[in-house]
Amino acid sequence: MSNKIFIKSPIVELDGEGQARIFSQEIKNKVINHFLDIKIKYFDLSTENIELTTGKVSTEAEEVVEREVACFRCPSSNSVSLLSILRLWIEALNMIAIHDKNKELENFCNRLKEEVNAFNDNAINSLDELLLKL
Repeated sequence: MSNKIFIKSPIVELDGEGQARIFSQEIKNKVINHFLDIKIKYFDLSTENIELTTGKVSTEAEEVVEREVACFRCPSSNSVSLLSILRLWIEALNMIAIHDKNKELENFCNRLKEEVNAFNDNAINSLDELLLKL
């Protein structure tokens, strides 16, 4: 039996580049995959992959985003913080919670948001530090 929160609707993940991509992967591994049973429809929208697929990945991602409830778009910038990326994930998950009327997910998002807001962007060294409070 799993203690993960089951999420009916999938989320679309549009991955970016640089440090933002690294932060997003860490959040996905340590938060999303650890606490949630959710299907993630993943698209690599790095410049390299867009060029490699001659733009087809962008078109395919756009079509899927139009069909689904929520999308997480990883910024393509290195000037982002771990917590700013986590806030984007929380916003996308909250959209699903509202759409699916999933009170358990809504409570999880609220609890996570409270913990994120308790930290200063520069005061957190790792997600592990934040996860100890959940």
